[in-house]
Amino acid sequence: MREVILEKEVREQFSNIQRNYDFRREIGGIIIGKFDARRMCLCITDISFPFSHDIGSRFRFFRNNEGHQKLMDEIWEQSNHIKAYLGEWHTHDQDNPLPSFVDKRSWLRISKRNNNFDQSCFIIVGHKEFRLWNIANGEIVEQKGIDYGKE
Repeated sequence: MREVILEKEVREQFSNIQRNYDFRREIGGIIIGKFDARRMCLCITDISFPFSHDIGSRFRFFRNNEGHQKLMDEIWEQSNHIKAYLGEWHTHDQDNPLPSFVDKRSWLRISKRNNNFDQSCFIIVGHKEFRLWNIANGEIVEQKGIDYGKE
């Protein structure tokens, strides 16, 4: 597994969700980032937030491609084709979130797509912490000790 660095702005966005969201319905979006060849790691630089066509319920979040794909295309162009889709994030009404069977099945399906990177990232935001899992070679592994990059 390659190291994953979560940039400060993204960490602050997740912390803001933890402080201000009621967790009655799941919300989520896509994870966007780049490969840092100098550090040989993936950097999570941006996330999308729910759009009007997304559906959130107590135990499920369904992301419609409509707004998220447009945002990804804009970021792709603005970054001179450096930033790309890395994976998905969503919330759970748990202090220390764990992926459900549905989450794991969905993550494995997503990781089999022809993505820009050989490693996919998935984040679940809970009340007290957010946790990251990677998928490489069909294996789901929790990323322990997320690197938050420069403060």
